[in-house]
Amino acid sequence: NPYHRIEKTVATYCEQLSELIKSDLKLPADPPTHSSVFTPSGVSLEKAKMDEYLSRFHALADKYSRAADLSACLRLLCPVWAEAFINFVIFALSNEEIKKDERLYQDYLRRDIDVRVKLLHVNCTGFVKPIDASDQLFKNFHSLMNDRNDLLHGNIDPDKLGYETVFFDGVIPLFTEPQGLARNSVGVSLKGIEPEETLERVETVRNFIDYIKNLHRP
Repeated sequence: NPYHRIEKTVATYCEQLSELIKSDLKLPADPPTHSSVFTPSGVSLEKAKMDEYLSRFHALADKYSRAADLSACLRLLCPVWAEAFINFVIFALSNEEIKKDERLYQDYLRRDIDVRVKLLHVNCTGFVKPIDASDQLFKNFHSLMNDRNDLLHGNIDPDKLGYETVFFDGVIPLFTEPQGLARNSVGVSLKGIEPEETLERVETVRNFIDYIKNLHRP
């Protein structure tokens, strides 16, 4: 059952991503400035503070890398998960006329996802009323599905992916506002795949699945 398999994977990734968010992804301040003061062991405070900073920085970089991986995977899985659910409903509940005619069945499966959803009450048994295309749950689902082509095909669109203006002096980046080393080197790795927004996408699919289930009576 592809739908069940994907749902389990989504649940596992969501749990791991939520734990990372709870663990605090706050970026550290910039590394310490020069200092000539030494500790009793002869180690300069500059080096001690830098070692501490680097330790925190590397630990955070690992968290950001894992969060980016999980968030990207979930964004790719969400539209596939939603479509797998609709196709499972069609497989399980199609009326006898469609089940007996392979061409009708395949034609229905190849329709655009929004058309498949709107025809569930016509082509499947047990739906007490049509899907309401004006319902916000359907609109949220449709918006998520419209974004899937960019995700699944790896489309790059600077107008959609841009998030700030940077000038260059040769190869040296000059930011309009000081952002800090950690933000510029690690923080930007989550741009466009922010964990909180990713979990909202997952919730969009969950809410839509519940909406479809509530329209069906055995």
